[in-house]
Amino acid sequence: MLFLLTRVKLPVLGAEINQSFFQDYFKNKKIFNDNNEFVSVTVTKGGAPDGDMHAVDGISGGTITSDGVTDMLKERITRYLPYLEANRPSQKFYILMILHL
Repeated sequence: MLFLLTRVKLPVLGAEINQSFFQDYFKNKKIFNDNNEFVSVTVTKGGAPDGDMHAVDGISGGTITSDGVTDMLKERITRYLPYLEANRPSQKFYILMILHL
């Protein structure tokens, strides 16, 4: 399992990322593509395409926050790539975000 714990200060419009309805979008998403390349998960303005395992819907009015979450996930997970790649065949990784306003 992969847990990411972070503290961020968020603008009012993006404060909803602290809510379970937004964090639930990340359940069952994948950080590696079908070619076993790291791609992270992207928060997508205008909605993630149906079936996209590497994207979640953004929050209306929270573009800057959505971009920040996308950047944070990619940057933080990249730090753990050596571990993740070494353990990928036997592990299932989940993203847990704890965001504090």
